[in-house]
Amino acid sequence: MLSADALWENGFGIIFPELSGQSGFQEQHAALELIESLAPEVVIPGHGRPFGDVPAAIARARSRLAALREDPARNARNAIKALIKFLLLDLEQVRFADLLERLRDAQVLLDAAAQLQMRLPQALAWAVDELVRAGQLAREGEMVRNDDPAASRQSPPRIRQ
Repeated sequence: MLSADALWENGFGIIFPELSGQSGFQEQHAALELIESLAPEVVIPGHGRPFGDVPAAIARARSRLAALREDPARNARNAIKALIKFLLLDLEQVRFADLLERLRDAQVLLDAAAQLQMRLPQALAWAVDELVRAGQLAREGEMVRNDDPAASRQSPPRIRQ
């Protein structure tokens, strides 16, 4: 089965509708139910390597979904970090001020920041600091750069919540 972002070996993609106050967690639950009912032997996800222990992957995904439902801010934090990391995979490096300017009108990031009760500049600074702590980015003065060479050869970056 080709699962795209509905099921990865250790989770699933960002649930974007939830960032703007729309339903998304229920739809993710339904997608997991459907995948389980199809009983695939092998899943080829949109990101990561193909895997065969589908019941274990579904169990991990359900656990993650339950945690997101309990604390929707986790989804917002993950979204901000993942989107910044993806942008830096493309740009390789950028001045923080230019990052702010580039993203200032990105509604998905504005919505995620609002869920975290932050203004966008504060949320972006927090996310960059978190990614630096995780070894995903590096900061040198005003410059922010991708600092995970292995991630640039894989997709997606592994970002812990």
